[in-house]
Amino acid sequence: MRRLLVRLALLSSLATTGCTRPRTAPPPDAAAVEDPVVLLDSRTLPVADFMARQRVTARHPRGVHTFDAVLQLADGTLRMIGLTPFGTKGFLLEQRGTEVRFERFVDLDLPFPPERILFDVHRALFYSAKGGKADGPDRRYALGPAFRIDEQLVGDAVVERRFTDARGHLLARIRFSPPFEPGTLPTTVRIEAPPYGYRLEITTLDVRWLAGRKPATSAPSANGEGPRPRGNERGALLSSRPHGVPARSGP
Repeated sequence: MRRLLVRLALLSSLATTGCTRPRTAPPPDAAAVEDPVVLLDSRTLPVADFMARQRVTARHPRGVHTFDAVLQLADGTLRMIGLTPFGTKGFLLEQRGTEVRFERFVDLDLPFPPERILFDVHRALFYSAKGGKADGPDRRYALGPAFRIDEQLVGDAVVERRFTDARGHLLARIRFSPPFEPGTLPTTVRIEAPPYGYRLEITTLDVRWLAGRKPATSAPSANGEGPRPRGNERGALLSSRPHGVPARSGP
């Protein structure tokens, strides 16, 4: 009965947003550009272990879908858990090293391949042009493994990050509000992926740092290399409010 209620709630949610059953194949425009999924090794991501509750709004050719998710980095494993309207697990995306595992708990397709969802997480949080070359007083760029990264800055914080292919085609535009210091977690991220015709808005509702200390502000370079804060004590969890993210009390 509970499984049936979860499924009915999901279908109702999709119906109200104008989305029936999202397709997983990219639109034809995606074939015109090269946008390979290049995931960084989850064991060397340059950010402290964390757990964040997020609200995701996805706009794609078939409609609009909003859901809550939990994003966690712990002991070298990156996990994303999509939640149903009841707060139960809808799907699990897990990356260990460079291997990705996807598990679905309800009968609902994802609008994009699982690896591409994780890739957007990497592009927003872990890739950076820090350590690259200046391109004006408030801009810098760096060459990634299969793309160029351009960033617009306010001081040391990133306002916008763009990914382009070798021919200059825009692969993704990511905007941060307020400006984001790599190595922390942004409050609101807006991702636009023109080749695939979708836009994402991700708001971090709550974040806990699991390593017993606040994250370092040093960011990964274009290839994802960078210092990783040490320590992984599982004692009292550290709640913080980076860039206006509300703190959460209790265990």
